[in-house]
Formats: sequence, C-alpha cells, structure tokens
Amino acid sequence: MIITKKLFRFLSRLPGSSLILIFSLVLCSVSLILFITGVNEIFAGLGLNFVGQGLALWLIFGPWKRPGIASMSGTDPIGDSYFLLEKGLISVSPFALFMVLLSFICTYFLIRMSLVGLKLHASGSNPFATRLLGLRPTLSIFFALAMCGGLAGLAGFFQVTGVYHRLSPSISSNYGYLFR
Repeated sequence: MIITKKLFRFLSRLPGSSLILIFSLVLCSVSLILFITGVNEIFAGLGLNFVGQGLALWLIFGPWKRPGIASMSGTDPIGDSYFLLEKGLISVSPFALFMVLLSFICTYFLIRMSLVGLKLHASGSNPFATRLLGLRPTLSIFFALAMCGGLAGLAGFFQVTGVYHRLSPSISSNYGYLFR
C-alpha cells in the first residue's frame, strides 16, 4: 500500500503529456498480456476501459482537480495556446478536419487496397485458415486494436482541445458502447 501511495504521488507530479504516455504504455502492455493469454477482446476491452476510466477519474478528481472548488465539471481549462484554432463560419478547426479526413482516407486505403487490409480481413473471417497459410492472425488483430485505440485517442484529443477545453469525467458520453 505504501508503494502504491508513493507511486501515485510521483505520477501526480509529472507533466500531463508524460503521464499520459506512461499510462498508455502500461495499458498497452497489459492489453498485450491479456491478448497473449487468450482473453476475449470484448472482455479485455471492457476491463481495460474500466481501468482507464478509473485512472482518468482519479486524475480529474485527484491531482488535476480545480483548486478551491468542489466541482464535478472537470479540470481547469487548458491554456488558450492549446486550443485548436477555428476559421470561418463553422466552429470546426481546419487542423481537426484535415486530420479526420486524412485518417479516413488512410484507413480506407489500408483496409481496402493493401496487403495489411487483406490480412486483417482473412484473420477476421477465418483465423484457423489464416494460421494454415502461415500468417499470424493474433498479430493482425492486435494491429487492428492498436489502430482503433490510436483513432480513439485522436478523437479524445480533439474533444479536449477543440470542444470542451478541459478534461471532464464524461467527455466521451460512452459513445463507444453504442451499437446499431
């Protein structure tokens, strides 16, 4: 327990970007261990999401809380220099719009017109046959999960820097759990 308190005290003093990098590496290594041990992606994803939300809530209501205010609205607003600039009549950052379009185009070409996309499709359709062909479906699935996590992180970045300008407890509104 003492080690945990010292670790949390040390982590709370780090700048935000290095703290996020450390948590990302820890969650990636935990997800890799879960993936290697054969835990279903759905259960591992839900479990890691629970851990990630717990860490975010600890940061928001712990070391990054607004000083002198008992608020549930999140952290202090980020500095104006970190805001995404908005141009024109619509309140969308050109950088955010460019990055979203670029990620859509890259994802489309990656999935539809590359060998990686073919491996992903084969691994998702029939992992046993993919193994017989000499491919590694676990690597393909891990790559797909890492790409999805990266795109989700990009979306979170745009939410914080372009919309809310602060880190709030329910910033995503649990959109990831919506199904058709």
